[in-house]
Amino acid sequence: MLKYFKMIVLSVSLVGILLSIILLRHHVDPSYHSALCGVEQDNGCNVLNRSDISEVFGIPLAYIGFLYYGFALFLGLYSDRGKSFVQSLFLLSTIALVTDIGLLLYSIFVAETICRLCLLTYLVTIALFVLSYMHITQNKSGFVPDFLELNVQKVPMGQIVILIAAFIPVSGGFFYYAFASEGSNKVKNRGSYADHIAIAQNEYIKAYENSPEIKFRGDPISKKGPVKGIINVVEFADYLCPHCKLMADELDKFYKKFPDEVSITYRHYPLDQQCNSAITRPFHQGSCLLAYASYCAAKQNKFWELHHSIFERQQLLSRKPVAVEDVLGLAATAGISRNFMSACLDEKETKQAILLDIQEANELGISGTPTIYINGRKMDFDDFLVERLLMYQKARLSRENGH
Repeated sequence: MLKYFKMIVLSVSLVGILLSIILLRHHVDPSYHSALCGVEQDNGCNVLNRSDISEVFGIPLAYIGFLYYGFALFLGLYSDRGKSFVQSLFLLSTIALVTDIGLLLYSIFVAETICRLCLLTYLVTIALFVLSYMHITQNKSGFVPDFLELNVQKVPMGQIVILIAAFIPVSGGFFYYAFASEGSNKVKNRGSYADHIAIAQNEYIKAYENSPEIKFRGDPISKKGPVKGIINVVEFADYLCPHCKLMADELDKFYKKFPDEVSITYRHYPLDQQCNSAITRPFHQGSCLLAYASYCAAKQNKFWELHHSIFERQQLLSRKPVAVEDVLGLAATAGISRNFMSACLDEKETKQAILLDIQEANELGISGTPTIYINGRKMDFDDFLVERLLMYQKARLSRENGH
């Protein structure tokens, strides 16, 4: 293994760099879908890229991963020039591995999803950790690098200059925007940052205009905003779904920014076999009960109060199957009578209202939450791109009205 150590480390590091590039494209381009992640709008890559952990101080984690694998490539390249190169690789890989474990736990237990691309990068990190560990133990060189020795290794300056010359322009933004446009594979044709913003905006509007428009049944009382807004968002969601909590926060911020032009409608799709025949195993137990409760709250004009209260307590509610007493307590926090809520939960009308939402969602082929429709068209929700769509729609309406 020692004979081929450098070659293996270089190959593994290059795989990590490539995966980081693809992840970075997912982060930058909301409309991008890769075969490794899946084409569903609620795939793990997209869900985690909408989460708070996708960036550190505004820097995408994918870019940090790119830097890590680039540095691992450098250390592997000169691993035969001194033991501290391998020791430094081991130290770096240990830090990366601990970080990856934390990210994996977050995705499983908080976001309740798996990013397949991320899993591949975790495997690359494990490979680098194991390779450096085996090299050190076989050479019995110790695990703590001597950074002074590392600094004085005889590394040809010409090679260092070439590596830096290649790495800096690549890491300095090329991978942020190089893949945003369609068609050309030539770097020189990829355009400026402003060009790519325009491309993303145009692609989103094009996808919107080419999507079939759905006419939903009924007129749900779980709606806020104008009767007919310029942007009308319908969300099928589950109260125990962590992605739905993230989306609820995003939609709420967007609505507050444009309260006179945007309407938000919440439709129920609890992933709970108690009321959803499409669910075949115990999952999100109690989300049917929470859906019933929110319908009852709407009858008291308290839908959004209870809606926010449920999502604020989602983590606590998810620890065990939700009970009626939990719902009655939530109702009290939203200013709803416990007696009214208790009676309403048992009414046939309540269960039928939620069942109609579920049936419609199943007929539409919805299988996950949140699923978003904008003006009746199934779309990804990105606040920046939807704001661009809003401006586009306003301009079009103005032209149509002769203004």
